[in-house]
Amino acid sequence: MNQHFGWHWVLVEFGEMVDEPGAVSSTSIDLLTEELGLRHIPRDVPRHESTEWPDRVRTAAAAGQPALLARLDHPSPAIRRIVAFVLSYVDDPVLPPALRDHLEREPDAATRIASLVALAQFEEEREFLRTLVAGDGPPVERFGAAYALLMRPADLSFVAEDPAAGEGLGDEVVEALTLVVHEEVEPRLEELPWMEPDWDSTVSALSGRLRSFPHAWARWLARMTRMLATGDCPAEWSTIICGEAAMLARHHPAQAAPLGPLVRELLAHPASAVRRGALRDIGTWLGEPGDPLLAAHLDRVARSLDDSETAALAVDVLVRQGDGRCVPPLRLRLADPAPLTHEEQEMLSAAAPFAGSLLPDALSRLAVPAPVNDTWTLLGAIQRWPGVAGARPELLRSREEMERRMDEWPAPVNDTWTLLGAIQRWPGVAGARPELLRSREEMERRMDEWPAPLVLKLLTSILDRPDRPDGPAGPAGPAGPAGNA
Repeated sequence: MNQHFGWHWVLVEFGEMVDEPGAVSSTSIDLLTEELGLRHIPRDVPRHESTEWPDRVRTAAAAGQPALLARLDHPSPAIRRIVAFVLSYVDDPVLPPALRDHLEREPDAATRIASLVALAQFEEEREFLRTLVAGDGPPVERFGAAYALLMRPADLSFVAEDPAAGEGLGDEVVEALTLVVHEEVEPRLEELPWMEPDWDSTVSALSGRLRSFPHAWARWLARMTRMLATGDCPAEWSTIICGEAAMLARHHPAQAAPLGPLVRELLAHPASAVRRGALRDIGTWLGEPGDPLLAAHLDRVARSLDDSETAALAVDVLVRQGDGRCVPPLRLRLADPAPLTHEEQEMLSAAAPFAGSLLPDALSRLAVPAPVNDTWTLLGAIQRWPGVAGARPELLRSREEMERRMDEWPAPVNDTWTLLGAIQRWPGVAGARPELLRSREEMERRMDEWPAPLVLKLLTSILDRPDRPDGPAGPAGPAGPAGNA
């Protein structure tokens, strides 16, 4: 057997401390391992040293290419998909002809995509993939070939330093990668570990891969932004696409420059989801102080104040740009008794230059009895405002109130996250349904506190898992926000 398994690239692509990309991938790799007559034994190592997912893939790969290739004809599409995925990390000269032969009869689109990625490891197959990209085949085939050219050879960095990286990925490849929006393509991608929804969204995973190739990344983002404008791209992808454009601008401003006008145009889009996505990172594209166009761009942002769907984001932009039009909506928010979110705390903290106008409203809010956590959030926001230290009577009254209510302080959400990560695979934990359900209800009430969304997801995962009171304890779960988020 003349094969090499790229364990390191599984680790690079999925990161450390990942037990699985998602439930589907986890089930599939276990089914394959069992089908091959193998058994994966988790390493008994500290959480921060865990390489569980790469190890599970390596266990399956250890069966060797004859056994794996034979399973490409398995009746279960789930088995065929995970086999093709494993083979995409196996460098063996016998693979190309076998994969080409199998592609001619493989009906499952997700398996075909993973098989194309496996083919792309071999330089002599890349021309075949380019032919598929340029051909008139179905969208899933053209996208799959382009995705394969992007994925292999494996070369992953957070954002490549060379702005010209990816120039070799021609416009036909970049254009084919925009087919991720196609109704025949995205659902198939979600069936593969690289883009399983439990792990990542399709558009986020694809853009994350393109970061290694800024030249191609910029061209793809420009196309996707135009597709947002025309309605040819899901509106809910706006936040990711505009956020990725801002990231490109931070690392390679020259490459990203053409994206600025495209993102600014989205502020007038009829879909509120698109406008919100554009507003989140619009500060990247407003210009520097003294730029003659800055005032006009801020006027466009200020028009979003009249829209309930975008007002909060517009206020945040105006605060950070030092624009006084943020003051009236901030005063209204301080008068609203609804609990402040973490994002609002950061925004109010940044509003320190306007403390002269806002401090009376903040102190009035502080004087009204409120949940302990809200008082904590407000004090955290205004603690460095000019003049706040002079408001001693109000602060002393608030301190006395807190001293009377010390027993109301809830456990920090991060403590719950850490504890659940530690015990999630203990024998019998899934059977503790009353306690888990109470904890889930608490997290649902505190979704604005990070990492409550992750805690909620983890609790749901534990509750949905069959209880095995006598089963062996598996590897530790996520120990904090760097887990399988």
